[in-house]
Amino acid sequence: MANDFAEAADWRAHVVLAELDMLDNDIGVPMLADMVAGCPIDTGALVKSLDKEVFTSAESPTLRVGSKDQDHSLWVEQGHLSAYAGPGGVTVYTGGFVEPQPFMKPALADTRAKGRARASSGAHRPAPGRRRGGATPTVRASGRARS
Repeated sequence: MANDFAEAADWRAHVVLAELDMLDNDIGVPMLADMVAGCPIDTGALVKSLDKEVFTSAESPTLRVGSKDQDHSLWVEQGHLSAYAGPGGVTVYTGGFVEPQPFMKPALADTRAKGRARASSGAHRPAPGRRRGGATPTVRASGRARS
């Protein structure tokens, strides 16, 4: 009985790899596709900057989906005051407001809903009598300005 798990000595590494694969492929790919599909296009720079990244920290594996290098992604998502660079680079506010054009939050909400539906159908559940251990993976939709 003591040697029953001798073959699976590296089971924790397999669990971490499975979590990373789930975050990258099962969650990251569809979320990124939803963001790209919903992203408003003006110059195309924002939609081209959308990407996903899976990384591990001391606490848990994390998926980050959003713009890697466009600071204005949050302004597009949440709306902003209308402004332009005036003489000498001084910001001049026009008094107008550009309405939000959300594309990150809807993609995150849709991905969460699909995940809940899959979980309630019994997919990705641990075997009966077994507990799922370890830290809970983190999923964030964020622009560059929020890290």
